[in-house]
Amino acid sequence: MSRGPQAPPGSWARASRSLPRAPGPLRLSGLLLCAALGVSCRRTRAAPHYEQQVAPILERRCLPCHGSSTGAANVSPVLDTAEAAQRVAPQLALAVEQRRMPPWGADGTGTCGRFVDAAWLDDREVNVLRSWAQAGAPLGTPARKGPSAGAADAPGPFAWLLEPAPGESRLSLPTQFTPRLGQAATRCFRADIALQGDWAIGAVGLRAQPALSVQQLLLYALTGVEQLEVLQRLEAEDPEPGWSCYGGTRVEGSELVASWSWLNPLQRLPVGSLLHAKAGLPLVLALRYHLLGAGLERRAVQASAELVLRPPERSARLWPVWAPGLRLPAGQRRTEVVHEVSLSERLSLLGVVPQLHGLGRAVLLERQRGSERQCLVSLAHWNPAQEQLFRYKAPLDLDPGDRLRLSCAFDTTSRTEEVRAGEDIDQEECRIYLYVSDRP
Repeated sequence: MSRGPQAPPGSWARASRSLPRAPGPLRLSGLLLCAALGVSCRRTRAAPHYEQQVAPILERRCLPCHGSSTGAANVSPVLDTAEAAQRVAPQLALAVEQRRMPPWGADGTGTCGRFVDAAWLDDREVNVLRSWAQAGAPLGTPARKGPSAGAADAPGPFAWLLEPAPGESRLSLPTQFTPRLGQAATRCFRADIALQGDWAIGAVGLRAQPALSVQQLLLYALTGVEQLEVLQRLEAEDPEPGWSCYGGTRVEGSELVASWSWLNPLQRLPVGSLLHAKAGLPLVLALRYHLLGAGLERRAVQASAELVLRPPERSARLWPVWAPGLRLPAGQRRTEVVHEVSLSERLSLLGVVPQLHGLGRAVLLERQRGSERQCLVSLAHWNPAQEQLFRYKAPLDLDPGDRLRLSCAFDTTSRTEEVRAGEDIDQEECRIYLYVSDRP
C-alpha cells in the first residue's frame, strides 16, 4: 500500500537526514532535547496535493456519475470542484474504503479473479483519499476550479463512439418507453435486424437520454421460427411498447448473447458471443431502468443499444449453470443454495454473468481441481442492477474433470411464503452464465 510522500518538519530534520542513524543513547538525548524545547522531532507526512493527486482520481473514478459536465449523470454529491469535494471528504474516503463506491459488484482485489475495467480503486488511490480527508482536505494553492472535462464544449464521460473496423458493422437498436415502479421498471423489446448468417459481437454499449436512466441491457437471440408466435402474442397482450419482463424474456428457448450494465459504459469483447442471425428472426432487448436517473416525473426514456458485429474468427458462447428446483424458505435472514457441475470439455473461461433477483445477497463460483479449490468470482453484496459480463484480464483454463461449485445466498425475511424459481419479480434464480470458448 502506498503511503504518500514524506516531508521533514523543518531545516534541522533536513540537515540531519544525511547523517548516519544515531545510536540508542544519542537518539534518546535528542528526543529529550526536543521535549525540553517543546517541539516535535517526528517526521510528518504531507497531505496529498489536491490538484496533483486527488483531482485525477475523482476525474477518472467519480465524475462520470458525480459530475456536472455534458453527459454526466449529475448524481449527488457533485464532485467536480475542489470546494465541493472538500465538503464531503470524510464521507468520500469512507465510501471508497468500504468499497461502496464506485459501485462494482465483483471482488476486485484479485483474490477471486482479475477483471477488465474493474471499478474498484486500488490501494494507492484509497490511501490518497483517506490521507487527504484525515488532513482536513486542504485545497492548497491554487485551488482547482474544476476539471477540463467540465467545459461546455467538451464531450461528456459517456460520449463514446463505436467505430467499426473494415469488415465489421454497427447495429443500433433504438427503444422508447416510460418506466414505472415494480415490474414495469424492466421491459423487453423486439429488435428486428437486417443480418443473415453468423456474426460475433465485438463491442456493446448503450446510449440513453436522460443519462443513466437505463441500468442494464440484456440481449437475447431467438433460436427458431416457432418462437415468433410467442413473441407476437406478448406484444399484442401489452398496449405499451414491448412487453413486461423481469428475469428473462418470457420466450422459452431464447439465448442470452450479451450482458451490459452502466458499471462499464462500453464493453469491448476479445472473442464475441456468436450471434446466429437467421432471416426473419429478431433479437430481444431486456432493459432495466433506473427511475431516479429518469427523473422524478414520469417521462419517456430514449435508449439505443449499440453493437459492433464482426465475422466470427473463433466462436464463444454464454453457457448457463444454475441450481434446478430452487425453493427458498420464507422468513430467513440468510439461506443458501449450492449446485455443482462436472466438466467434460476443454474450455477457456473468458468471463461470467451472475443472475439473481431482488432477494439475492451473494454469489460465489469456485473451481475444484483435485484437492485444490480456486475462487473464480465473488459478489458479496449482490445488486440486480450489477448483472453484467465480468470479463477476466486473462482467460482461465477449464479441463475435463474440473468441478464448478455455484453458491447463492438469499434474504427471505420479506416473504411469508416459500419462494420458487422463475422469471417473475416475486420469484428467484441462482444462475451464472460462463462466457466460454473451446480449447483444442
